[in-house]
Amino acid sequence: MNDTTPIIAATRSNENFQLSDRSQEDNPQSRNDIEENRVFALPPPDRGKGAWTVLAASFLLEAIVWGFPFSYSIFNEYYPHLFPNDLSLIASIGTTSTGMLYFLAPFVYILLRRYPPYRKPVMTLGCAAMVIAMVAGSFAQTPTHLLATQGILYGLGGSLTYFPAFIYLDEWFIARKGLAYGILWASTGLSGFALPLVMQRILLNYGFRTALRVWAIVVFSVATPAIYLLKAGHPARMVTIGYLSDRLIHRIFLFWSFAIYLPVLYMFAILYGIFAGGSAATWTGCTVLLKERWPGTETGMIISLLSLSRGIGSVLSGPLSGALVQGDTWKGLDYAWGSGYGSVIAFSGATAFGMTFGWCARRVGLL
Repeated sequence: MNDTTPIIAATRSNENFQLSDRSQEDNPQSRNDIEENRVFALPPPDRGKGAWTVLAASFLLEAIVWGFPFSYSIFNEYYPHLFPNDLSLIASIGTTSTGMLYFLAPFVYILLRRYPPYRKPVMTLGCAAMVIAMVAGSFAQTPTHLLATQGILYGLGGSLTYFPAFIYLDEWFIARKGLAYGILWASTGLSGFALPLVMQRILLNYGFRTALRVWAIVVFSVATPAIYLLKAGHPARMVTIGYLSDRLIHRIFLFWSFAIYLPVLYMFAILYGIFAGGSAATWTGCTVLLKERWPGTETGMIISLLSLSRGIGSVLSGPLSGALVQGDTWKGLDYAWGSGYGSVIAFSGATAFGMTFGWCARRVGLL
């Protein structure tokens, strides 16, 4: 009897422990405590190695994906010497690339938000598509080949590579989201400044085939480790540039209208880059207002939809600007109005004025 007592006591103790464990699992409050402990076990958002590593990786992807399309003006000057009979098609290559990048944004975001395990494979596929686009484009014999590779395929691959980074960034930055996106988008400005200088030197000395192959190597060397460094963070829950973008209209009419001398044109380019180029940074500010009304709204989804509309504009801007310049309805006027770009100046200024409609409507109580 004494020999079996410890065994019976241990068995009953084990049964009591299992019953207690089951009761804790069945208790909703206990489950909430468990979930809270799991949440607190995650690395802290908005700071720490994890958050800044994701931001650094996204910064590199931004520079790689967007730097090349934004430096297409260098190729736009080079290609007409090779293909003088297809000038309109050459002008469409750059706008098609940026248009594809913007247009596919919401579809990529929705797909990978719903299926998180496919983020890295899709980004890897996109990186491969960009590399293939550059290598295949280096063997192009006609502008049509360049449009298919440097335009369409690169835009598709860039969208698959870049926009999933928004999901990671949205998970790691909550309170400091505006700062994170501001740093992210600054990467485009840096690459957009440096890359045209480098590409111009390569084009003049070695030709476009070497330039495209060099960029394929750069894309693979930079994007591959950047994709690897992206890690999932917390489930998704303002850089102040709005003041500047609201005043874009004055800079267009004032400086571009009088840009008949090169220094004035340079001044316009600098101011336009500051005031208009930073407009994307206002997107995070817009999400704050939308989240106040609809708390469940996701930042990445809002930015993706804004990118969609921007993509449509990018695709249309190529043929539209060409038609405005070709029309030359302002010929004979003073200053830059009669330079052949008067219609473009008027159209750009008018659309910039339309950007302020929301602010004006809210001021007078319409919104």
